[in-house]
Amino acid sequence: MIQNLAILNHPILKKGNFNKFISFEYYFKHHMKLIKLKNKGCHHIAQTLADGLNGDYNEFEPYSDITFQNEIGAGKISIIKVSPSCTTLIFDLHLNQIVQLNMEDELANLTSLYFCLEGSLMHSLKGDNDYKIINFRQNSIFKGSNKASILHLPKDENLKLTVIFLRPSAAQGGSLPYLQSISDHGNIHIDLDKDNLYLGRHCVRTAKFVEELLALDSNDNVKLVFKHAAILNIIASQIERYYQDCENPLTQTELRGYDLEKIREIEKFIIDNLTERLSIDDLTRVAGISPNKLQNGFRYLYSDTVNSYITDKRLELAIKLFESDKYNISEVVYMIGYSSRSYFSKIFKNKYGISPSKYVIQLKKQNIA
Repeated sequence: MIQNLAILNHPILKKGNFNKFISFEYYFKHHMKLIKLKNKGCHHIAQTLADGLNGDYNEFEPYSDITFQNEIGAGKISIIKVSPSCTTLIFDLHLNQIVQLNMEDELANLTSLYFCLEGSLMHSLKGDNDYKIINFRQNSIFKGSNKASILHLPKDENLKLTVIFLRPSAAQGGSLPYLQSISDHGNIHIDLDKDNLYLGRHCVRTAKFVEELLALDSNDNVKLVFKHAAILNIIASQIERYYQDCENPLTQTELRGYDLEKIREIEKFIIDNLTERLSIDDLTRVAGISPNKLQNGFRYLYSDTVNSYITDKRLELAIKLFESDKYNISEVVYMIGYSSRSYFSKIFKNKYGISPSKYVIQLKKQNIA
């Protein structure tokens, strides 16, 4: 029977005719498409997904693409083998029915990193009646189990998802050394719940890398290098966020999903308006939330205060303006929203360890050379 009635609000269930007094097992058995994946290499995984979704399958070592548009739904799944110890699945889907992916046998034992750029999904272990929601942009790591690991992909919503499998180093050769280290179960020190699943904070940095990965459509050699780089950044940012969560007691937030979305929108507003006066009062009026929620939201999503975040972004913009070689220091000070050149020089040197004037001189010497 259902352990947590709140889970009925998840898109997998809320749009269907679900009776809260029947088991999840009965519901999923009669209302979903089941696909079983096993660790038999990228080719087998791609072929199994294509067969299960009635899609087209194209393989171009070291990647594969599955596309489909039928009664099940529409979308694309890409599979990229970064190294013998790292395989990545990239989902960009809109489903008309629930799809259940069972990671079985050796695949169930692998460390897996999940990240939903859009949408959300549910995770469970085979035989268990305890379902966990992996929320939008939530950092999620599964450390492997002797039971099948199950992902329930929702219907009636857009889903953009990365699943990264990390294989133990002892069984692989020719891998990148740092990937071997973090994929070895003995070297990824993660304190997990009884289901071997870590559900952490939202991770804005990971979202940026997943966006970059999804934006790379073609698979020529140069784009493939960029894809590999984005995947490595996703891995690093998810594990980094985990360790930050361990060190920072702020692992939970009372902010609701729509509050966090307002924080993300105000962050975009800040980036677009760095030349303007950006006070806390002004930003709270724009966002429609309290100063306390604004500050808590920035600490939760960006691990920073609002003012410190604005300062960092203004200084990053100053660097770009200096590198364009079109503006002098006074013009840059004005263009990034400051009125005091001395104050700008102070915070610039504090951040970069060099004064703006010396930095500009260095740039001019480099350009001449």
